[in-house]
Amino acid sequence: GGGSPGSPTKSRGSLEARSPASLTSPTARASLAAGCGDRVLAETIIHASGMASAEDDQVPEMVLEVSGPGVADLPPQQRTIVSQRRTLVVDQRFHYDLFKAALLPEVLEQLGDFSWCIAYEGETFLLTPLDNGARLWRERGGEYEPVLCGVIVELAAGDRVLLGGAGAGG
Repeated sequence: GGGSPGSPTKSRGSLEARSPASLTSPTARASLAAGCGDRVLAETIIHASGMASAEDDQVPEMVLEVSGPGVADLPPQQRTIVSQRRTLVVDQRFHYDLFKAALLPEVLEQLGDFSWCIAYEGETFLLTPLDNGARLWRERGGEYEPVLCGVIVELAAGDRVLLGGAGAGG
């Protein structure tokens, strides 16, 4: 591996955040990558279309798309979670059918149980793990920051969030 001690390896830096083709003019976007060891196994794109103002209390549509080398060859709509809610809990149990179909069996087994929350608050997307099984890291501009259970971090366009993997306790 090429990362510093306690951080994910540099191979994760090659991930590219992209918008699902069906959505235009993203206002917020981050990618979520799942990994084990020093390999990225799955990536999820977090993307919001449209901007809500604090006055009208609208929430932009969140689209989470699982992609990457540990993901089955499926059309995007079969590996995507879409939410118009202010809070979205991403959990292997709640989204079992999606993760079972989208992730290769060995990846699903290696990742184990995980649960995290993405919330939209004051025109900002926030991320927090809901249990210690969701070992998350946020990568911003090449810097890796662990996101521990009970810690809330902002997601900005271009951020990457890694689940599991080297340096994340696994």
